[in-house]
Amino acid sequence: ALLKCLFASIGDPYAYYRTQEEFAEFVNTLAGGEEFVGVGVMMNQETLEIIMVYPGSGAEEAGILARDVIYSVNGKSLTDVSKDEMLALLAGEAGTTVNITVKRGEELIDFTVTRKVLVQRSVYHEITEDGVGIIQITQFLDDTSAQFVEAVDYCIENGAVALVIDVRYNP
Repeated sequence: ALLKCLFASIGDPYAYYRTQEEFAEFVNTLAGGEEFVGVGVMMNQETLEIIMVYPGSGAEEAGILARDVIYSVNGKSLTDVSKDEMLALLAGEAGTTVNITVKRGEELIDFTVTRKVLVQRSVYHEITEDGVGIIQITQFLDDTSAQFVEAVDYCIENGAVALVIDVRYNP
């Protein structure tokens, strides 16, 4: 607890202490292709803005959009909670629901989101109507390079005339 407080007090959002168990869990998440349970959003943990809604997730099904800002979870405001507390509020077992209020523009909108089992991916791709292949790398995992090659191959095979590689918000 002392080390957690020490690291939290220096004001660097990238400095923190992990116990041996927490570190093992973190290393496990880097493997990629792993299943996890969640609402299915990637967000900026400082501003609470949703950067990406994962395809097939409960958040997508509920209607949550990228650029929404999470305002509260189950009625609890997130303005004064730690990153760990926020993640704990969103966490739960597959099939359970969580109430999320987001701010979209000036409007507060309530959603009931079902937590689902999702497969962790780090590369997403699409081809726009004008033939531009967009490849987004959301994080670097063990299998990111293989996913990237698949995405490039898909874009080329499907007639992409240009590629945009998007690494914004990649931690």
